[in-house]
Amino acid sequence: MVLCRISTKIREFCRFGGRTVAIFLYIFIWNNFRLIELPWDSPWTWLLCLVFQDLMYYCGHRAVHEFGFFWGLHTIHHSSEYYNFSTALRQAAIQDAGLAIYDVLQAFFIPPPIFLVHRYFSEILQFVMHTSLFDTLGPLGIVFNTPSHHRVHHGRNPYCIDKNYGGVFIIWDKMFGTFAAERKDDPPVYGLVHNENTFNQIYLQAHVLWDMLYFKGQMKNEKGEPLFPGLTNKIKAALYPPGWFPGVPVRPFFHWFSLVDTAYGVPEPEKPVVKYNPPLKTWLKLYLLGHFTLLLAIFLHFEYDRPRLDYVDFTLKIAFFLVTMQTFSAFFDKCWYAPSLEISRCFGVMAYFGFLMTDGTGVAPHRVFLFSLHGISALLWIGYCIEERINASRIVHENENEKKVAISIISKADSLTPTAPPQPPQPPAQVAIHSAL
Repeated sequence: MVLCRISTKIREFCRFGGRTVAIFLYIFIWNNFRLIELPWDSPWTWLLCLVFQDLMYYCGHRAVHEFGFFWGLHTIHHSSEYYNFSTALRQAAIQDAGLAIYDVLQAFFIPPPIFLVHRYFSEILQFVMHTSLFDTLGPLGIVFNTPSHHRVHHGRNPYCIDKNYGGVFIIWDKMFGTFAAERKDDPPVYGLVHNENTFNQIYLQAHVLWDMLYFKGQMKNEKGEPLFPGLTNKIKAALYPPGWFPGVPVRPFFHWFSLVDTAYGVPEPEKPVVKYNPPLKTWLKLYLLGHFTLLLAIFLHFEYDRPRLDYVDFTLKIAFFLVTMQTFSAFFDKCWYAPSLEISRCFGVMAYFGFLMTDGTGVAPHRVFLFSLHGISALLWIGYCIEERINASRIVHENENEKKVAISIISKADSLTPTAPPQPPQPPAQVAIHSAL
């Protein structure tokens, strides 16, 4: 759950670049280039807008799965090996920038207020879809999207790949051949086809995008020959579906290509399924939970205070959020450098609030609290690192003593073992001489 909130925060940092630009473009196109003036108070307008907006959602959602490097904008949402409401919060940072085109296409005839209502209604509905509490919902699943349909969408079983993109309606998947029903004998196993086994947020947000744009085109086979020879194939590697290789059949859809066989090359999930979840000690979980709660409060205040921040203060707070989230990820991954990173983070916070309290702005209670809390946290982790170093030295010393004892025992055993008496020399072998008579 903490990881999902972290990814939500990263998305919020970058949201201006996508959603806000799309809204400005939408209003500009509506004011200057709309093709028809639909009455905003007509029920038919709202119904038409609902259907068309959901069609555009289908196209955009399908694009971020099939249109080459666009998959890198959406990967983190599917990287969770769990399927619950928290998965809905696990969002990509720059996805809105990629989906902006499918929003503004509606601006030629859908009034902005109606578009926004349907857009956010769809987002709320998508949140509700991320649950395993409901089954098929009966006849509703014929026309409407259901949690069962969306569970298939999140599965990494071969039959689940690139299926069920619908938002409100599932009819688009049935019309365009991307529908698959949930199988009781083969329930969806969640996550990526090849799970990353890390909670590193920056890596999860960006690595597939970089892989699709560059590394995929550089892949070679076991003979050292390029899998994507020539410039054309390298461009296709970045623009064709993630599972495409030269020779794999594709078909056009809208402005991209889809795989003819979406299950091609997809392995069956391992059995039993082993989820990546390194165990943490209870005290560390409580520590991270407390600091995350504090981070959430600081972020909410940052959202309120953001218009009044200068460039330096804004940049420092963004850096604080990113470093804090990376530190949490390092603890979740049990990285050896996590305590050192946390100490540096705490010292950075202390330096920031120490400067604020001495530059004439005053010693506010919340500044003293944050300065003291991070100071205590830094001392805690310094003590932890010292203790770990002492324990490691003691273990090495004990191992060396055990090794010396073992060598001593072996030497004594060798000295007590009687030596065999020397063997007399053997007579030379007799050589038979055969005479010819």
